[in-house]
Amino acid sequence: MSTQFCSNSLHGCSGIDVFGQPSFRSDALGLRNFLMRVYKIHKKYPGTSMMIHSHIQFVPFCHEFTDFFAPGENTFKLVCNNPEYPYTEEISPEEFQSDYNSRKTGVAFCMLLQNARAAKIMPSLNRYQKLFLQDPEYAIRAITPFLVHDVNIWDSYVQRKTIIRYWKMRKDADFAHIAKFIGYWEKGCPVKSGAEKVFCSVYEWNGKSPWRYAVAVGNFNRQEKEIRLQIDWKALGIKPPETVRELWTEKDIPVSELGKYRLKGSHFALFGIK
Repeated sequence: MSTQFCSNSLHGCSGIDVFGQPSFRSDALGLRNFLMRVYKIHKKYPGTSMMIHSHIQFVPFCHEFTDFFAPGENTFKLVCNNPEYPYTEEISPEEFQSDYNSRKTGVAFCMLLQNARAAKIMPSLNRYQKLFLQDPEYAIRAITPFLVHDVNIWDSYVQRKTIIRYWKMRKDADFAHIAKFIGYWEKGCPVKSGAEKVFCSVYEWNGKSPWRYAVAVGNFNRQEKEIRLQIDWKALGIKPPETVRELWTEKDIPVSELGKYRLKGSHFALFGIK
């Protein structure tokens, strides 16, 4: 549901305005009014959610009238170019921090992955189609970059079982009621990694979650790495516990061993802290 623009003078869609500047025609105002009406109707039915899908073109003037926004088809080419590591290597940190930043838009994002879709459509990638849908490795590689940037994902075109397990982990931690997210790129982020291309962000709760904080770690390297995690406990306002809970593997990890904790290439960890 994208906004459309036309500047073709043969269509009567362009000209010079009263200020002497070039003008073009857009349907943004009409789309805004339509989505506003739909959203008002939607809000009459509690317990439901409204989604807008528009590739990566988020226009606040129109698309702010929704519960969440679904980008993703814009990454089709990225999967074609790099089928093994499209989401950890083909999207730059700057893109994650801007185009996929829900703090900028005020609307939560949920990514539509393109792995098996690209493999089905492109003959050169047909050999990947079954692999993408059956091997959990590709689902995990997709989860990794979006977790450290606070973007949820759909179960599209990767192994659905793995994504459902990921959703359950998020639900159990009460991700729907996060009080605060601090990205690894933000000044004053209380966690960091001493390893290259290993990124750490923090989720914070002040409600029903069993955790006060969760530290998301993503290894953007292809090789396994020690995460060399460093936590500023003073900045978090708590004393170091003896252990933290790694929520994906459901294992308790001694805090003293976090620096040497190892992650496979393009994998993630989520450490729950009480």
